[in-house]
Amino acid sequence: MNLKFTDFSQNNLRITDDLSLTDSPYIFAEPIASLIRKANLAVIENTNKHIEKKLKQWIEEYPQVPMFKNILSAYYSKKGKKEKAFECNHLIVQQHPDYIFGKLNLLEEYLFSNQLNKADELLGHSHNIVAFTNNRHIFHFLEYSNFHKLLIRYWLQTNQLDNVINVFNNLLKLEEILEEDLELYLLDEQLCNAGLKEPDEDDDDDYCRITPTLPQTTHPPIFHFPQIQWLYENSCKIEKEKLQEILHLQREPLITDLCEVLNDAIRRYDYFSEIEFEFQTHSFAIHSLYLLMQLKATEALPTILEFCRQPEDVLDFWIGDLLTENIWQVIYATGQSQLPILEAFLKEPLNYTFSRTNMSTVISQVALHQPHRRQEVLEIYKRLLHFYFEKKENSSIVPLEFITLFVSDIADFNGTELEANIKQFFDADLIDLSFQRSWESFHRDLTTLYDDTSYSIKRPLQSCFEIFDEIKADEYREELISPPKPYTRNTL
Repeated sequence: MNLKFTDFSQNNLRITDDLSLTDSPYIFAEPIASLIRKANLAVIENTNKHIEKKLKQWIEEYPQVPMFKNILSAYYSKKGKKEKAFECNHLIVQQHPDYIFGKLNLLEEYLFSNQLNKADELLGHSHNIVAFTNNRHIFHFLEYSNFHKLLIRYWLQTNQLDNVINVFNNLLKLEEILEEDLELYLLDEQLCNAGLKEPDEDDDDDYCRITPTLPQTTHPPIFHFPQIQWLYENSCKIEKEKLQEILHLQREPLITDLCEVLNDAIRRYDYFSEIEFEFQTHSFAIHSLYLLMQLKATEALPTILEFCRQPEDVLDFWIGDLLTENIWQVIYATGQSQLPILEAFLKEPLNYTFSRTNMSTVISQVALHQPHRRQEVLEIYKRLLHFYFEKKENSSIVPLEFITLFVSDIADFNGTELEANIKQFFDADLIDLSFQRSWESFHRDLTTLYDDTSYSIKRPLQSCFEIFDEIKADEYREELISPPKPYTRNTL
């Protein structure tokens, strides 16, 4: 196909799926073209264990062809050798300044490492693909789409939001015209995270965030206190004396440091997920959470909630089963006096189900630990039930599994005042009956009173030392670790 498409800046551009029809200065005939295709396929499908050697050979044999260097960069990136990939990117731009994918790889590197000044310099003032490519007007659709996807990422990271939706809609239009998958789902998610668009209501039940919410970097933060480094060097078997020394540091800068530790777990997720996992080096997020709990650091709640907004894979990597065991205590200690903030979190789209349930658990436990606040808790649940029923078709806000666990939290404190509000979810088939067998069964739970001498749903509130002792005593606790999602490559 050879299609005409108008971009957001009103320049008439021609978009094609045939590289030979573009006005790129790097169009090569056979046999070079077939070697490029062969090399690209070998890296994508991992079918040639000698491909690194072959690529280096072809780079030496055909120094005028940037594609071989670009494919080698993609190979290194796929193998987790980011430094070598970055070296290739810089070499490509130095030797082939008009090769668009070399510049796009370099731009992606700058965004990945949060070097926004360098990204701005590379993009130029116009933020326009024509200027970016020295006045080209005929593009392969991957050149066009990859440039604009990275441009949107740059705008999001620098909070320049005026043109984001227009450009994203242009990409959606191009995807429809070409009948090609431009892999826009990550951008779609980022736009939802930024509040620039609503999630699509026809997404399936497990629609949730899949990328970290903060830009990735390889640079560690700078802390006020050298003792914070202990958190990066010790597993949960860290000596109690070290934890006590940290807790006795000056409160305000200590909380700032512990929040930076949590942010570091988000910003360097890609980095840590690519190096060998060791409990001594990968437990710092756990330390930070429980130390903030021990400090009852209410000012740290926004940072803790940002950590809780991470995708399932990220949370599973850093805290594993602890998410459903006792992380709710961290939120209780820092957020029980700030329930409206937890209520707002429970209305956000895309958050992982078991991050949401922690917020609901805290609200429910407030009614049990602080009975004088029961009416406050009831009002919060009443508002949330109304909100969820209105949004029942939007599974990014009301996943079936979540709403089932959510109403169970109401049963925990016998919230019978909300019986009618809850029953409408059962009547509308919005409850997972593998969790709750029937309305009658749930109703018994809702109305049955328990006391501390038989079975209590009032959960204990522990110290960080008690929790660490439990973790150390459980020798068979497993951390399920998922590989990171690779960032987009620019290859053609």
